[in-house]
Amino acid sequence: MNSGKSQQVRIIGGRWRGRKLQVADIDGLRPTTSRVRETLFNWVALDCPGAHVLDCFAGSGALGFEALSRDAKQVTMLEKSRLACKNLIFQAERLAGESVETSQLDVQQGDALQLVEQLTLKFDLVFIDPPFAEGHLKQTVMECLVQSQRLNQSAKLYLEWPKHERFELPSEDFVWLKQKKAGQVNYAMVEWLGSR
Repeated sequence: MNSGKSQQVRIIGGRWRGRKLQVADIDGLRPTTSRVRETLFNWVALDCPGAHVLDCFAGSGALGFEALSRDAKQVTMLEKSRLACKNLIFQAERLAGESVETSQLDVQQGDALQLVEQLTLKFDLVFIDPPFAEGHLKQTVMECLVQSQRLNQSAKLYLEWPKHERFELPSEDFVWLKQKKAGQVNYAMVEWLGSR
């Protein structure tokens, strides 16, 4: 990301299909590729409309904005970087043509673990794609979501991690639905069964 060139990602489906998002120039920021996003949103095509969505490590906003484009009811984006948060708000205003109402999009700046504990909504779909250098956060965030009771029944969680890293689900209340690889990335969909 330090090439001096502004990186962009393209929304691949829904009302904003084809629109481009500017990506903030931040070390370690790694937007989910369009190939992986296409597979992910094929997986959740029936789950996204009307869903409450949480993007725990929003970064470029590619996943959250894709969900909004595909008629998610509300998206909450959590992001540690102040610069990335400013960019997320700017991109939202560009896409909507005016300020996006908080009922549709809520961008919060800070540590994901602390912010999850303060949330009041329960979520149907959760994206967990932390910086690869902080892989331990996947399991920790999943545990925090359960302890804070932030997951609706049968909530689905998307996970992304490096190809070389081993990852196991934190409890039997989570089950694998789908797993794939693309280049140097593993990605998967998990369902939470704990509320049954």
